[in-house]
Amino acid sequence: KTAYEMRISDWSSDVCSSDLFPSHDTGTLVNNGHNRVENCLIKDFYFYGIYSYQNDANEFIGNDIRRDGRTVVSTFYGIYMTGNNPGALVMNNRIHSSNDVSTSTSTAAHGIYAGNAFQWQQSYFVNNIIYDLNTTSGAVFGIYTTGNRNNFFNNSIVLDNPTAISGATYGFYSTTADTSLFLNNIIHINRAGSGSKYAYYFSAVDHQHLMDYNLIYNNSTNFNYCYDASRTATYANKTAFRATFPLYEANSDTLNPVFAAPGSGSFIPTSFLVDDMGTTGSGTALYSTDFVGTLRSTSTPDVGAYEFDPPTIDVAAVSIVSPVSGICAGPSPVMVRIYNSGLDTLNTVSIEWYLNGVAQTTMNFTGLGLASGDSTNLSLGSLTISAGLPYLIAFNTDNPNGITDVLNANDTIVGSTIYSSMIGNYTIDTTSAASTTNYRTIQSFVADLNTRGVCGPVNVDIVAGTGPYSSEVTINHFAGS
Repeated sequence: KTAYEMRISDWSSDVCSSDLFPSHDTGTLVNNGHNRVENCLIKDFYFYGIYSYQNDANEFIGNDIRRDGRTVVSTFYGIYMTGNNPGALVMNNRIHSSNDVSTSTSTAAHGIYAGNAFQWQQSYFVNNIIYDLNTTSGAVFGIYTTGNRNNFFNNSIVLDNPTAISGATYGFYSTTADTSLFLNNIIHINRAGSGSKYAYYFSAVDHQHLMDYNLIYNNSTNFNYCYDASRTATYANKTAFRATFPLYEANSDTLNPVFAAPGSGSFIPTSFLVDDMGTTGSGTALYSTDFVGTLRSTSTPDVGAYEFDPPTIDVAAVSIVSPVSGICAGPSPVMVRIYNSGLDTLNTVSIEWYLNGVAQTTMNFTGLGLASGDSTNLSLGSLTISAGLPYLIAFNTDNPNGITDVLNANDTIVGSTIYSSMIGNYTIDTTSAASTTNYRTIQSFVADLNTRGVCGPVNVDIVAGTGPYSSEVTINHFAGS
């Protein structure tokens, strides 16, 4: 025996995926307190990755907790700490992949569920990375806390799922009113679907959480910065939130961190705009290293799980300027907007572009003089848009200032498939062949209208004597309307 009642290190708990334990609920169950679970792979559990009930001084450090190989599942809890769990240290864990192959698409997913701590024995959650909570239509909670005196420092909470259909999304959800600290964290929300999204959600009245020096980035619909039960109010953005709560989030920001390689689980920020924005106050300096053991700055640490240095030379593709939806058939300029995401002035860059997956002539630009943090449009020539044909455009940046671009996460931008927009006169006539100007059903005309949009006046004539036409259609808000 040591100071720990139980110590589990470098252990693979994948028995939950075995046919011997088809209904096993929990990957790792700890009791009695003073336990350490460290550097373990805990996977394919039914409910809980790590389950702790009424324990003090537990340490869960450096574990990989995931459910990427189990089809029959229930609610996902990466780390579940219920009841009183004072004095806990939950640090450097990677919690992800809640529903990779699950046949259930509506189960909720929680990265960390934190119970109660005490003023004299507080708990700390530091440098954890939470991502790919990929339930399709269930609610998603990055961190869910029901207790007091839980402190959250330098966690990276990435709630991005482009295939989500519904289900609410919460970066930090609290049901308690007592004091907790939420500092130096990243909440990144880019989840699809109709569900509401919240960076913060406080269901208790008169909460006293201190939130500051956080990076809250959203690129999803139905987003709100915060819901607060004290005023039964929802705040759409940081400005609205701080107008009511001026003491909170004074040093937080809403910029895009531009992760290095999120598709491969690397959530290192690369944008110089978010460099060195953390604090060493309120106990954060007690944890001097990041997720991979790099020493943090003693004066201006970074937010999130990683300490990082932005690239000196880097360029990003920001948006497709042209062609886009709403364009008429005929010649169209080909233009992309780029952004200097490095520290040095950007003078030269190569732009590769693709039309329907086929590489076009690479264009090399010189003499740009684009300052750090600035953006500009670049023209790559023109393209003739023909009626009725699909066009999918993609751009890729390379060779900034003549060197190989080593940061590729922000290089490529792919548009949506577009068609030439409608303009002029059309008919609906079942006695004539379908063409670029004649439709045989009302549904097919409206489908094209919704997809292609308009670039000028459109007149449609339902030719007399060619019906009857019996159909129900919905005309959406389309390009050019």
